Amino acid sequence: METVKVFLCGQGPAAESILRLHLTPATYSHVAVFTHPDANWTDQLRAWRIHYTFEPVNRPGSWPFEPDLIISIYYRTIIEQPIIDRMGGRIFNAHVSLLPRHRGRSAVPWAIIEGDKQTGVTYHYIDAGIDTGPVILQAVCQVTETETQTSLFKKLNGLVTAYFPAALSLVLAGFPGVAQQGEASYHRQGCPYAGEIDSGWPVGKIQRFIRAMHYPPLKPARFNGQDIYTWEDYKLALNEKHRATQSNNRQPV
Repeated sequence: METVKVFLCGQGPAAESILRLHLTPATYSHVAVFTHPDANWTDQLRAWRIHYTFEPVNRPGSWPFEPDLIISIYYRTIIEQPIIDRMGGRIFNAHVSLLPRHRGRSAVPWAIIEGDKQTGVTYHYIDAGIDTGPVILQAVCQVTETETQTSLFKKLNGLVTAYFPAALSLVLAGFPGVAQQGEASYHRQGCPYAGEIDSGWPVGKIQRFIRAMHYPPLKPARFNGQDIYTWEDYKLALNEKHRATQSNNRQPV
């Protein structure tokens, strides 16, 4: 059994899988889970807990013990600099893009919207920036021409879980990581384009956006006040808008 004391900060199926498969009581004697009260899969995380809290990790006074390692898996709270400094480099994150591309939130739908042919998962150290720390490892997957946010998230969740042991081993071995390379992009928190289709976009972008917004139970893409699940839905809504415009233009003065 490892004597390393671990904080797992996160939410969702990947965090649950990592806790269930790799941070078990038989392997680690001290594990605490920090998550969000409104997070999906909260019940599953609770079921596998050793310690469990809704308190943000930035409040050391609420910690059940002093950790040797902090792991972030889809954690929504920005971990503040005093905590990063306190960990002395043993704090890392899983991000669902090939950093430095698609830093920030909503990386998965943006990869589809922007027509990326491939994306992946980056395990990286947490520093003062947003997804800017040194890369521990990256794993790549293809983005198909029929990819939805749902299907792509499923692929990426699998990569996050599958490559966690390798990332953890590198961190525990003292691997310093490598600087991120390539052109960087960043997306603010929130739904891309507020979820609304712009009919002035190229056809390909509209089709990708519809697929990128497919992630039930979240809302689909919207156009002209209607939910758009498919390209056919969009064409029907566009025709209705055109007919309404023509009808209004024929109204007598």
